[in-house]
Amino acid sequence: DRLKQIYGPMPSMATLAAGGMASLRSGARVIAAELEATGFSLALSPIVDLCQPQSFIAERCLAADPLEVARLASAFVEELSKRGIMTCAKHFPGLGGATSDPHFSLPRIERTKRQLLQEDTVPFVKLFGQTDMIMISHAHYPALGDEKGIPASLSPRVVGGFLRKKLGYRGLTITDDLTMGAVAGRGLTPDLFLRALECGNDLLLFSQTTPLIEQAFRT
Repeated sequence: DRLKQIYGPMPSMATLAAGGMASLRSGARVIAAELEATGFSLALSPIVDLCQPQSFIAERCLAADPLEVARLASAFVEELSKRGIMTCAKHFPGLGGATSDPHFSLPRIERTKRQLLQEDTVPFVKLFGQTDMIMISHAHYPALGDEKGIPASLSPRVVGGFLRKKLGYRGLTITDDLTMGAVAGRGLTPDLFLRALECGNDLLLFSQTTPLIEQAFRT
């Protein structure tokens, strides 16, 4: 999407997935070729959030069924890997239940721990050995133990506890964009950058040029 001014717009992931596996693979090959030609080695995709009713992210989702999402996402990753493009599954532990957009405010996702384990996180677990990293969402999941409005990306219970200890993930993690409203509204301070790392993230993401990048690096 960021390169559409150069290459032209791509169909949404939901549109590609609706066309079946051949359509999805074809779209993935185009994306991989465009990234390779432009000099990028990492795609912050696939989105493996489940398509749920009233979800703000539905147009970007592959499917509603966890196993179907995993199947399609695996094919997407496979096609990008053929071009040497690394991939990132997002947005853990699942943003499909969000009805508001974290670009502007912090969503509260009322999914039970059982639902998160048996549905939302299934595609992530299936892709543990295939994707190069996992992106942590800027949403609040009360069922995972955080009573206050804490984004998953800043929660030791979600990243260090649920993802790493409970599910056994040993790979790289990256926060969602730290300039998004769900986090930026809390104040982008050195303390927040430290919290993002201390809770289990390996990488901090900034989607735009800002002095905060150097501040976070120095911190």
